Amino acid sequence: MQAATGNNFEIKHVSQDEYVKYLENTGLKPEMATLFASFEQPIYDGALDEDTTDLADVLGHSSLSLEAAIKEILAR
Repeated sequence: MQAATGNNFEIKHVSQDEYVKYLENTGLKPEMATLFASFEQPIYDGALDEDTTDLADVLGHSSLSLEAAIKEILAR
């Protein structure tokens, strides 16, 4: 998050094929790059999307926004 870090950077969503090629360019063998990239597909498909108050219920208060949490971590 640029607002949280104060840094200007680009966040880019890439296809699974592009991700495999990127991983291969870092030195991974094609089979390993394909395996690692396959771990991302369920996330892209929404497997981690949850609309729940479980964390807030356990904590006893609302959680911080992503921006606020990043700022807090970087301030340490």
